[in-house]
Amino acid sequence: MIVVEGAPTIGGTTAKSAGAYWIPNNQFMRAAGTTDPKMDAIRYMVRDGFPARYREDLPNLGIEANEFALIEAYYDNSAKIIESLEAAGAIRSVIAAVYDYFDHTDLNKAPRGRALVPLKPDGTWGRGSELVHQLKEWLADKPVKFLLKHRVTGIERNAKGEVIGLAASDPKGDTVLLRANKAVIGVKIETRPQSGPLKGTTQAAVVEVSPGSPASQSTLKAGDVITKVDQRSVTSANEVVAAVLSHAPGDKVTLTLSDGRTVDIVLGSQPSN
Repeated sequence: MIVVEGAPTIGGTTAKSAGAYWIPNNQFMRAAGTTDPKMDAIRYMVRDGFPARYREDLPNLGIEANEFALIEAYYDNSAKIIESLEAAGAIRSVIAAVYDYFDHTDLNKAPRGRALVPLKPDGTWGRGSELVHQLKEWLADKPVKFLLKHRVTGIERNAKGEVIGLAASDPKGDTVLLRANKAVIGVKIETRPQSGPLKGTTQAAVVEVSPGSPASQSTLKAGDVITKVDQRSVTSANEVVAAVLSHAPGDKVTLTLSDGRTVDIVLGSQPSN
């Protein structure tokens, strides 16, 4: 993993900020019994993010479909990301006892609870510097390289438009290309239709295990059917790929097979292209 930082010290402007992160429907709200329904939150975000275009009577509340999709993705995933970081021990958060942005508008159905701040060891609130400290501390024993004074100047994409890396300007002003590596298990998988009572559904079947691959060091073999990657159920080749790519090279994943066996595999790496 590489962390690219434009400033001469880790944290940049985040370290100078108040350190609050606005997370709708977060786990702390839910634990306190505060509801934050999806469409209520989306209406609020669209209304205050695009006040001149907000229209209840128009598709996507008056904004472009891609803009609406981004807001929807934020609602769907931001709380999950914070939960994952909390579970991993990367950050410690608490609800900031402040009112939300535009708390006076009728569209704000949850004026308290979305704003989170880092929680310091002494139980007090932290600011941006505390958030950076927690993340840096968590990364200390992990294989992470920090590139300071490297300002990101562009995103690298492949022919499909997928992000595979980025371009950065180093301290001398030269352009550095950073290509991402993707996690691999080293198998060929295909989506196969099921028969009998499960007719109409599909399964992820292993067709081939590549020699010398991470999978070849396990008991996984051609003909096996993968039903889960860790705790994530999969029914197609694409779902297996997506589950694997959510991990980094070097991570260990547990595959559950249709015959009840489980197989642990340490993921290898392959350049994105």
